[in-house]
Amino acid sequence: MKKIKLNSYAKINLSLNITGTLDNLHTLDMVLATVDLCDTIVIKRRKDNAVNIRYVTQKNKELQIDKELDTSLKAYNAFKDKFLIGEECVTENLVQNIGVDIFVKKRIPFSAGLGGSSVDAAGVLVGLKKLFNVESDISSIALSVGSDVPYLLGGGFARVTGVGEKIEKISTPITFFGVICKPEGGVNSTKAYQEFDKIFLEKQFSPSDNDALVAHLEKGDLQRSFADVDNALTTASIKLNPSIKKVLGLLAEFPEVVRAYSMTGSGSGCVAFLSSYKEALKFKKILKAKDSSLEIIPFKTQ
Repeated sequence: MKKIKLNSYAKINLSLNITGTLDNLHTLDMVLATVDLCDTIVIKRRKDNAVNIRYVTQKNKELQIDKELDTSLKAYNAFKDKFLIGEECVTENLVQNIGVDIFVKKRIPFSAGLGGSSVDAAGVLVGLKKLFNVESDISSIALSVGSDVPYLLGGGFARVTGVGEKIEKISTPITFFGVICKPEGGVNSTKAYQEFDKIFLEKQFSPSDNDALVAHLEKGDLQRSFADVDNALTTASIKLNPSIKKVLGLLAEFPEVVRAYSMTGSGSGCVAFLSSYKEALKFKKILKAKDSSLEIIPFKTQ
């Protein structure tokens, strides 16, 4: 195989609890779902050892990503070190023809709590695994790239705990519909957790009952599932980007339409859950009329 093309999907948080710290990392208890918003990734093998990565917007505008922050590059290097030149080498020649061209078409906003950079890293790892015919598990190197990456390798509904390494799939008949509302500006995840620690000195806060949430999802009880939609980082992220508070306030103005709402991840994106995709399309127009600066993306879960 010389080329592979795939879609890698964004995630939303139904819940985000912070349970403590481990080795200077926050431990989490989250219920996540992937949605039908994706980045498209194309990976081609080269005849040398070079790696070339390009990012473009939906309108084909080039995006410049700092190499130190480029998770696609980090994912390639982690994969290369283990499977192309490392202990589980799968190439016939240890030093030749392991280069790739990686092209990423971005649809998922950065710094929105949707897993944007981790989505790309997960897609690159999945693509490289197929491209180089690797049969081994790649979840261990996924965690070295980012805490959301192991979950995003497979996506779907899941409860994720620890520092991202413990993933329990959730079987549910439920499909959620809604809109993602992103205000101007993002939130740096590292700074959000730092701010959280200033507010919650014990470094833990669990606003959601995730045992109940998982049970309701498994039973297909949509209405009760909404009761535990919440996010422990909300107060901290609002301090970094006050626009989040305005968005949540706007969503609260429509109780007859919005069945539940919350910030996702560390923000700045917020999610409003609605009754159908048709309602999501209508609600997008309503929100745009209220605030034209918002980026509003209708979604359904996968």
